[in-house]
Amino acid sequence: MLKLIIKFNSKREEKENKSLDIVTGFRLVNGQNHLFVLEGLKNSGIKYIYEQIPRAKQDHDIECLYNSSLGFSNRLYSSLDLDLLTIKLFEPLEEIVKKPLLYIRDMTPKTSFEALIKLNQLMSEYRLKNVIRCDLLPSCEMILSM
Repeated sequence: MLKLIIKFNSKREEKENKSLDIVTGFRLVNGQNHLFVLEGLKNSGIKYIYEQIPRAKQDHDIECLYNSSLGFSNRLYSSLDLDLLTIKLFEPLEEIVKKPLLYIRDMTPKTSFEALIKLNQLMSEYRLKNVIRCDLLPSCEMILSM
């Protein structure tokens, strides 16, 4: 299954260049599943990607969390490279979070632990508003710590 989380920003609040149409984010490869968390300008690159999804759904099992009425004031993943950062897990995420050693203090760095927990919860969410309300998007620091 492929799951896309799409978050977009308003042009006036871009971090570096207010009109730069780039898509930032990351990709988590989790066994059979792929999770893409993408962010970009509301009416540009993100809109184009979202419009392409119905064609992709014909050939793949794709879930997309997208809400055109939501906008954000800044980019969460702007400090990542322009290429999507790929995180490959060697075990399914749902198995990793079941391991007792993950929960022992100082066995896993706090930022990595928080990223794993948030990503696991994110994989089971079906509404973008809930993702935002529950603060399930890991920070750039969390993603890099993995």
